[in-house]
Order: sequence, then structure tokens, then C-alpha cells
Amino acid sequence: MVTAEDIHFVLSGGSGNFNASTSLGGEPSAQPISALSDNLFSDISEIQAAAGKVDYRCFYIFNDSQQDAFYDTSVYVDQVATGASVLLGVTYAIDIQRITISGSVVGGDIDLKYGNYTANVPWNATTNTWAANLQNALNAIPGLNGITVQGASSWNTVFTISFTGDGANRYHDLFVITNNLVTSSGVVTITTSKMQNGAPINSIAPMLTSELASPSNVNFVTSDISNPIVIGELRAGDGFPVWIRRTTLANSLAMTNDGFQFRLSGRPLI
Repeated sequence: MVTAEDIHFVLSGGSGNFNASTSLGGEPSAQPISALSDNLFSDISEIQAAAGKVDYRCFYIFNDSQQDAFYDTSVYVDQVATGASVLLGVTYAIDIQRITISGSVVGGDIDLKYGNYTANVPWNATTNTWAANLQNALNAIPGLNGITVQGASSWNTVFTISFTGDGANRYHDLFVITNNLVTSSGVVTITTSKMQNGAPINSIAPMLTSELASPSNVNFVTSDISNPIVIGELRAGDGFPVWIRRTTLANSLAMTNDGFQFRLSGRPLI
């Protein structure tokens, strides 16, 4: 069962970054946020409060359980004081992959590897039926229930795979062709490619050049216990980046102990 000790919050900015001021995206750091005195943001000076300021930070949350998932994961903030305000943001995207088969296939099957699992896909002369065979084989892999496959055929046969359902909103490694067992009237090549990376789970945030730069494709929203940002199932070893936008309005008054509390909610499997 996942416990509080399995959930870790770390900076972004690369594995060697230990400075909250440069926690601006990129790979996760080894630095836990809890060990930092100001956690993420530095204090707003009187000059900055007078002029106004909008700045950003990014950090990661990981489920470091060896085997258990954390279900119905969501995040939100509690505002501590009424000085600067904060919004949370994540990027949502469906992972989309493509399998392209060039050449004239007349029989046989293909083996695709995903993690520790292998899917066997028998050929069919009808493209839609071949696509259905692929879809059924992939949905039989644990954790991928809900995948959809669209097939098209002209010079090549192309299958577009969308990770909807249980695999939605997470980054997936490319499928690997482990066995090309088709029979053909000539040379057949099979390639895999990524059309879109899934997010937020297991994705890597873009790296900002400045704390004042806004990250692209991030939707910042107001969140609270009644309206959290839903992440979904965090499996063992999964992590995801979270962006925070802090807004200090012009002509704000300096405030002691201004800040916010970040909240993570979810449930273990009991």
C-alpha cells in the first residue's frame, strides 16, 4: 500500500540542480523540496511589490513505491495569505504513436513489445480488420485498456495508435518491433514513430530561460479542495511535473509570511 513516505516532491532543473530559483522545468532534480527553507519562491521585495511581478516554478511529484499505485491523484492549493496569488498548471496530452508498414504483405503476423509484454498481431487483407487485430492485442496488455487504432492504406499501411482509456494523459515509450513475421511478395519494412508525447504523467517539462517566461501549453487554473486538478493513477515509479504561476499585483503591500500550501490527494489500494 502506498504511504506518505512513498510520495516525494523534488525540484526541476536537472538532476544536479539544488536551487529553487532555477527550478524552471527540464529533468527532475534529486533535491527534495521539503529540505529548502523557502521551498520554491524567494521573497518579494518592496520594489517588486510596487512594480508587480509574475514568475514561475516547476517541480515534480513521484510515487516511489516499489509496486503499488496511488489512485485518483489530484492536486490543489490553499492560499495562506492575501498577498501574491498562485495558480497551478499542468499539460494534458494523449500519447499518439504510428506504425508504418511499407511493402506488400500477404500473410503472417507481427510481435510488438511494450515494457515486459509482447503483443502478437495477425495480418489481415482488410486494413480495418488488421487495425482491429492490433487494437485488440494492445488492449490486452495490462494498463493499456482503451487504446484506439485507426488504419489507412495507400502506398503504405499506416496504423495510428491513440493511448486513450487507462493509458491516457501519460507518456509512453515507443512500441518495439521484436519480430517481423509477415510473408510478402517483396521487401517489407516496419517502423514506429511518435506523433505526440503524452502528459502529464512521466513527461518532462520544457526548460524556461527565465523565471519570468511563461511555459507553453500549460493551462493555469484556480484550484481548491472542491475543484482540484485531476492527474489520475500514479503507478509505481510514476511522476509528473507541476507548474506554479505566482502573481504579485502592482502596488501591493509587503506582507510577512505570505505563501500557499500545496495539496496532493489520492487513495492507495487497500
